[in-house]
Amino acid sequence: MEAAQANPNVCGGESRSYIDMGVDEEFVASLYAKTEPVRSGVAKMNPTPRQEQILRDLWHRNTIRRTEISKALGVSIGTARRWAEEMEAKVNG
Repeated sequence: MEAAQANPNVCGGESRSYIDMGVDEEFVASLYAKTEPVRSGVAKMNPTPRQEQILRDLWHRNTIRRTEISKALGVSIGTARRWAEEMEAKVNG
């Protein structure tokens, strides 16, 4: 595969030089081999038992920011919030 690149040393006429970009044949072969349809959206993450324990112990403390808790869990604040809401729903319902 070649890509065109402007040549600043040429004025008028042919003003492009070509560079061989190469193709990763192994990657292309893996694309051809795929048979499963692509699923859109992000896979739902579930907490590990350790993450649940940390969340249970720290989520309702007013001395720790929830962003810090989510950082400790290794997930986004939205995911940590969803986990906390799901845990509360299990307890209350």
